[in-house]
Amino acid sequence: MCSESYSRTNPVSKGGTAMPRALLLHLRSPVVAAMRKLGEDVRNTRIREPFPALCPPAGQCSAFLDGRPTFFDTGHVSGYGNRLLFPLFRDFIKDVPGAITVAAAAGRSR
Repeated sequence: MCSESYSRTNPVSKGGTAMPRALLLHLRSPVVAAMRKLGEDVRNTRIREPFPALCPPAGQCSAFLDGRPTFFDTGHVSGYGNRLLFPLFRDFIKDVPGAITVAAAAGRSR
């Protein structure tokens, strides 16, 4: 959102398109703790961590990777962000016992 000229004056864009990774890890830590607790308390709960795919280990997390926007707005990943996350979730689902997988090339369930 902050990359568009019409929205750069929006208060959410005040800090630009990058934030320190350590700050984001700190801000999300209560949610991560709650999800881990859920995983411990609810049988058969599986949690997949998408953060590293959207913010590779470096000093800053950017709204862009390889020059492409990873987010559509402040709460939704972009088409490119979806493409980054797809393999992560596809592989996650494949590892679920009893899950149905779709053969993309054949277009049939197996």
